[in-house]
Amino acid sequence: MSDPVNASRQLLDDLQLQAWLARAEQRNPSLHQRVAPLAQTRDDLRLQVHLGKMEATDAWHAAETRWGKLKQRLDRALEDIHPPEDLNDAIDEIRTAYKHLRGPA
Repeated sequence: MSDPVNASRQLLDDLQLQAWLARAEQRNPSLHQRVAPLAQTRDDLRLQVHLGKMEATDAWHAAETRWGKLKQRLDRALEDIHPPEDLNDAIDEIRTAYKHLRGPA
């Protein structure tokens, strides 16, 4: 769920930018022509950041689900004399998921 204060600030920022662009278009068309694409790029990037957060959240939940399953297997493996061989594969899989979420070091 989004933060209502952040959403209000973003809306206010957008309205102020649109008002500024409208004034610039009337008073200085060449300035408007230079800034309008920049404002559009900014909006596009903001959407990409938002979608990236959603993608990261989905990836996090998937990794946490795998972690929960691994933890159960680890608990059972502690009771076994010989843990299952594919346990290392599951550990590596989650390690890879966490590295992907962390991003470049």
